[in-house]
Amino acid sequence: MQDKLNAINDPLDLLPGSALGPFRLCSLLFNVLNHVREYSDNYPQVQLAWDEKNPLTGPVHLTLTTPPLHLTFVGPSQRLARIQVTGSRPGSHVAYRSQRVQEPGRGTTREEEEEVEEEDEDEGIVKRIRRILGPTYGSSKAPVAPGTIRADPEEILSYPGVAFGISTRSSGAQQLQRIVVTPLPAPESQPIDQAWLHPKLDESRIAVAHGDLARATIEVRPPLKRISSALLNDEQYCDQLPRGGESSRPKVTLAFHSLSDPPPSRTNRRGDGFRPVEPVVLEIGETTSEDVLCDLGSAIRTFWKEDDRLSIHTAAVGASRESALEPNPYFLSYPHLGLTLMMSVPNSSLLPHLVEKVILHSNVPGQVQFGRTTRALWSLRCDNISATEQVKQGEEVQEVKVEDGWTKVREALRRSGAREDDKPMILDRTAYSSETGPTPGASGGSLSQDAAIKGQTTEIYGFSSGVACEVTQSGDIETLWLF
Repeated sequence: MQDKLNAINDPLDLLPGSALGPFRLCSLLFNVLNHVREYSDNYPQVQLAWDEKNPLTGPVHLTLTTPPLHLTFVGPSQRLARIQVTGSRPGSHVAYRSQRVQEPGRGTTREEEEEVEEEDEDEGIVKRIRRILGPTYGSSKAPVAPGTIRADPEEILSYPGVAFGISTRSSGAQQLQRIVVTPLPAPESQPIDQAWLHPKLDESRIAVAHGDLARATIEVRPPLKRISSALLNDEQYCDQLPRGGESSRPKVTLAFHSLSDPPPSRTNRRGDGFRPVEPVVLEIGETTSEDVLCDLGSAIRTFWKEDDRLSIHTAAVGASRESALEPNPYFLSYPHLGLTLMMSVPNSSLLPHLVEKVILHSNVPGQVQFGRTTRALWSLRCDNISATEQVKQGEEVQEVKVEDGWTKVREALRRSGAREDDKPMILDRTAYSSETGPTPGASGGSLSQDAAIKGQTTEIYGFSSGVACEVTQSGDIETLWLF
């Protein structure tokens, strides 16, 4: 118990432009939520907020009461871009080089709090900040939202990577209102005293992003018979077609973040502290379980495919007896990558296990699966089989991203020649309970989670090119299935 109290009362170490305590700028929302869950005793109250009209590309706000922190994660990457300390005495929660910015209150009575405030006024909070952090630029006024009236004007005292909001009362006394930590380097287009307003993440220079999934690129090919004559006359295009003229199954290339200039502290004596992370290619029906283990490492969770209710829509008459004799496939879950793989099990032990499905999770706020995985950003590259001679140059291949939304992704798949199912399937993840198993396409969370969570239904749209999209009511793609 004493250790827990010390963890709550100890100040957070400030590393301007990098971190505040355990919260490192550029960290993924998924990782921060896991930290808050693991140390729930230190964070008794947590609030999440987001833009319901734009949940995929808009920011996500995480508010903690103890200590009083407001964390902002920018979209669509869902990375921590801003840390703000609030409360009546924000400086008491922050220490720079073992020196608190403000002394904590000594008690609960008003007299004791006023005594501490008088000590702050004797030295002056600006003077104390400069004594601890050193000289910096002159202060600037904080912008005020239109229509709002602020009794005490706020001045911003800016340092590289950290800013202090200080208000001046009518008596002339100064009070620290907030501390804002933002990443370095600051945007070149913004003055140094305004950088705290416009944080910008440079993931290639931030160590915490090294090894994270940057983006998955999916290549989809149409059947030969549906390709326009203009493209068939292009020798370079035809050389890239699959053998036999049939439509190949989707191929996924995973690109990872790699530090372009690793800091000396992260490089060992041999100079290989951060090695470039090579892309990983997943080919459905070709990539083996050994390939996955070598390229991605061991899965965080492995579980059998126990839910087979969707087979009622695809099973032929009399095929249920044969399918019952086939080995059950299993899933490999990589929640830190936003990735789940379904592996097939052959009838013969001499044959390898192959990737049969690739599931990419978008971690959309407000959905049932939110918080179970990180967000896997992806791009879909489709051949434009309707391309003519006028648009052939540079436009025979179209690319859409998850952040473009369902409408543009659907249009790209249609233009690629993929046939769409007549009607979408309605998926209600809240209808599944611990007795029926996890939700189809779930990332492998506990069985009881679906029964306790309320959420809206989604729609699943399938295409003949081996792509299925789970679409939310806001028009975002929550899950992408490749098969």
